Amino acid sequence: AASIEKALLHRQVLDKQRIEDQLRLAREVQSGLLPGAPPDLPGWDIAAVALPTWAIGGDYYDYVPLGGGRLGLVVADVSGKGIPAALIMATFRAALRTEMRRHADLGTVAAHLNRAVLESRDASRFVTAVCGVLDTASGRLSYVNCGHNPPLVLRGDGGSEGLESGGPALGLFDGGTFEAGTARLDAGDRLVLYTDGVVE
Repeated sequence: AASIEKALLHRQVLDKQRIEDQLRLAREVQSGLLPGAPPDLPGWDIAAVALPTWAIGGDYYDYVPLGGGRLGLVVADVSGKGIPAALIMATFRAALRTEMRRHADLGTVAAHLNRAVLESRDASRFVTAVCGVLDTASGRLSYVNCGHNPPLVLRGDGGSEGLESGGPALGLFDGGTFEAGTARLDAGDRLVLYTDGVVE
């Protein structure tokens, strides 16, 4: 009996080690999907940080070069945590980069992403996101907020503005409509995008 118990414990240790190895590899793969460094844009300071609650999860941010002095900015959060959220995030990233490069209108981008999330998830999961395009020459920011925490524009004079134009979270409703909004960033202003982990 003692030998059998030791053998079972040894097997449990090996199983646990294998799972930990797989999670570590998954974390490395997911980290590779996030930008390694912010873009270097003259006149602009850009910074980001991601601190996941678990080894892997559904938080995502990205910079998408769009040409013509335009930069796509994205922050998103898949509902739930762990491996299922991470898999949906990876699918969402691929769809988002394709759609932002294909369509100039962010309302159209959001509608296509909504359909992509509906087709690739189970009924209990959805994605909140803010997608923006910054014109680095003029400081004009066009954006669409898909059920996400509203980004803040912190003005150099002490004022602030929440960016709320958009629509529902992605993957909740078929055929949702999304309205893009605009804001202007002047010297001394800050744009802050974040996920619910910051406010919770």
